Amino acid sequence: MEFLVLGPMDVRNEHGTLGPPVRPQQNVVLAALLIDADRPVPVDRLVERVWGDDPPRHARRTLHTHVARIRRLLERAGGPDQVRLTRHDGGYHLVVDRQQVDLHRFQRLVEQARDNQRGVEERAELWRQALALWRGEALAGLAGDWAARTRERLESLLVDATVAWADVELRAGRPDVVVDRLSRLVDEHPLLEKPVAALMRALAAAGRTTEALERYEAARGRLAEELGTSPGPDLSAVHTALLREAPVPARTVAPAQLPAAVPGFAGRGTELAQLDQILRRSEAEPVGVTVAVLSGMPGVGKTALAVHWAYRIRRRFPDGQLYVNLRGFGPAGTTVDPADAAQGFLEALRIPTAAIPATLEARTALYRGLLSDRRMLILLDDAGSVEQVRPLLPGGPGCLVVVTSRRQFPGLVAAEGAHPVPVELFGPAQAVGLLTVRIGAARTAAEPAAVREIIELCAGLPLALAVVAARAVTNPRAPLRQLADELHESRSGLAAFDTGDPIADVRTVFSWSYRALRQGAAELFRLLSLHPGADVGPAAAAGLAGIPVATAQRRLTELTTAHLLNEHRPERYALHDLLRAYAAELAEQQDTDRDRKAALRRLLDHYLHSAYEADRLLRPNRDPIRLEQPAPGVTPERPTDHDAALAWFDTERQTFPALVTRAAATGHDAHTWQLAWALANFFHRRGYWPEWLAIQQAAVTATDRLADRPAQAHAHRLFGIALLRLGRLDEAGQQLSQARDRFAQLGDDSGQALAHRGLGRIAARRQDHAEALRQATLALDLFTRAEHRSGRAGALNSVGWILAELGEYAPALRHCQEALEIQQSLDDRFGQANTLDSLGYIRLGRGEHEEAIACYEASVEMSRRLGDQHGEADTLKHLGNAHEAAGCPGRAREAWELAVQLLETINPLEAERLRARIPEPAETLC
Repeated sequence: MEFLVLGPMDVRNEHGTLGPPVRPQQNVVLAALLIDADRPVPVDRLVERVWGDDPPRHARRTLHTHVARIRRLLERAGGPDQVRLTRHDGGYHLVVDRQQVDLHRFQRLVEQARDNQRGVEERAELWRQALALWRGEALAGLAGDWAARTRERLESLLVDATVAWADVELRAGRPDVVVDRLSRLVDEHPLLEKPVAALMRALAAAGRTTEALERYEAARGRLAEELGTSPGPDLSAVHTALLREAPVPARTVAPAQLPAAVPGFAGRGTELAQLDQILRRSEAEPVGVTVAVLSGMPGVGKTALAVHWAYRIRRRFPDGQLYVNLRGFGPAGTTVDPADAAQGFLEALRIPTAAIPATLEARTALYRGLLSDRRMLILLDDAGSVEQVRPLLPGGPGCLVVVTSRRQFPGLVAAEGAHPVPVELFGPAQAVGLLTVRIGAARTAAEPAAVREIIELCAGLPLALAVVAARAVTNPRAPLRQLADELHESRSGLAAFDTGDPIADVRTVFSWSYRALRQGAAELFRLLSLHPGADVGPAAAAGLAGIPVATAQRRLTELTTAHLLNEHRPERYALHDLLRAYAAELAEQQDTDRDRKAALRRLLDHYLHSAYEADRLLRPNRDPIRLEQPAPGVTPERPTDHDAALAWFDTERQTFPALVTRAAATGHDAHTWQLAWALANFFHRRGYWPEWLAIQQAAVTATDRLADRPAQAHAHRLFGIALLRLGRLDEAGQQLSQARDRFAQLGDDSGQALAHRGLGRIAARRQDHAEALRQATLALDLFTRAEHRSGRAGALNSVGWILAELGEYAPALRHCQEALEIQQSLDDRFGQANTLDSLGYIRLGRGEHEEAIACYEASVEMSRRLGDQHGEADTLKHLGNAHEAAGCPGRAREAWELAVQLLETINPLEAERLRARIPEPAETLC
């Protein structure tokens, strides 16, 4: 059966359209239940939705009549087992799979489409599927204030979804497919700026700049006439860029990092009221940052409470939400360093990785500066210590921080004025409420004695109650008495562990639920304890178990249904710490040492070969290394393009450091250094310098144990580059010198050349141009001898740049022109953009202003096509210098302002520095 509200109300089954209930008020009742599908809706709320603030005297009786008629309609349409409308304590509960309601399917697809870890094509298809669910105006024909308010809210969701879909289609290079739909959207919502800005971007991308400018003028006129306002910054930025024929800036989006809300949340009225009071007090007296600390034992539901409340209040924080799982009590080696958490927040705030400082202190200062005038909600989950939390606290009022931890953090309360919110075990009433919401009022009311026993056996721990509820839902015909008896039997079998501690008691529930799993799901549950990361995807789970991905997906779904695993975002599955410990215990008892070692080997093979494939897309011209074939049962992931490869790395990024540590600790030395090699480009590009340094150090140690000379040479070189990036120049020089010598002993000219290039960068950082030139020349000679064309081209450009720095422009020009010819023959577009920038610098030094400007403009255009905003901004700065030297301060200012416009998005600090250097406009012919 299918329920449709995104258009005229309709009900369908396999035989076709049934239509909505006949009476208008019954339509509203059904719609009010469908909006909250599979959740109890209090009678008072239903009455308000149907009749508003002035209901008739017999509204409750009339509501009961409407419900009875809807129930009969549902039973005739699909039978009582498909969809049930039950009486709930003080309300009604439409028991239905939320995916049977088009609105909730739409919301699920939107959640998946907003996942930036997915590839562009996949996201575009998800947006198309979501928008295709709309058949017209939502709740069309329904009368009343509630229907009108809901219709307006749903229309806002549609507008946001359409704009987001258009953005993705533009990234995929398909502006023409979005123009018509965006045009209709602008006509339907003429005072909304987001659709106008999106339409202007699409028209510009389709080569219809004149139409885009006309759309702006029309919007500006409407805003001035009807609202008395001017266009906002997003729309104005698009307009400015079009006037200057600059790249149209991307739509800015506030970060929204909250994990998925827990379905079937119940109880915690006292804690929610306390949190609401904290928020009201902070808004009434905005002095300093507001911090709420939710503390309690594991499994008590701290994260569920924090996320539930965060969703309730998030609209009061228009600048977005930040979230990090600090894993303060996770397995050894998986705790998140506050410096890494700060980096993740800065990236979410659109600071490019290259501009993020290396030290925790500098990152914290930048983070607090960015948040100083914003209203943001920050959730720090599973904090293990005050030292993890303090660097992530904003510096002033306006932001709210919610911390969850097993500890109370009295130091945070005393020093930062944090508000403690203890989260206790459920009392009987709250426990009954949770089971009622999850299982249904009819079943809990029918067997109160069994319910009491289940609550006692679960010790009031919400995690245990949720596991039991999941079992009851998946066995709808089993009496609760049967489930209670099974729990009693499980407890007697684990009597040796019975300590009276709720955490010990929860093992009973886990054991009981675990024994109900099919054999394959049970095996996967045990093996997941071997995965060192915070979460896992279906492909990695398949490699771990040595099964096809489709089989792994079915088993993950079974574990999620049993509440033994949490799908905290689409296709990413996490184990609660207690469940991870229980799974590890089972693996130790039931799986042989040989089986566990084989599973770990498969997991390492999966990540190594997947990372290798993804790296080949990031750097196609990189010299390969030889890997052993993956173990049987491993199917590596193979991203389809550069963007998909980068997205895969981003998704798995938190797993890699722990994975390399696990590989090194278990004697998988080849995996250790080869993983480090495959990760180098990604960590270098993203600027994760401290993590990369630790990974490369592990690689050096592993290759020393292997006594593998080629591997040692690669590891020392990459370790040296990581040290160089962190400014540890002396140590970097030692490592790169070792790498150079080892490559020389192996007769590997290309390897030696790479080491010399690194040594040249060290010399350049020290302003020792003579030594930099010597090293770059050695690299060029070695690449030439090795007949390594892409390496030779890069070395030619390096030599040319250094010669230009020394004022030797003629040989610099020859080197860079030759480099450009090679790069053009190899279709090395990034290399061409860099070399064109060098040629512009050389031409400018020779006084050839027109030629310099032409080179810079060509480099800007190439960087723009590549989406390389950093390169584009850098070259725009150089282009401004060339215009200034040519006596055209107006054009110089224009180039610098375009660079500032780009830098405001990718590097605000550099944007401020450049803006300060731009002179006031002067009257000039150019």
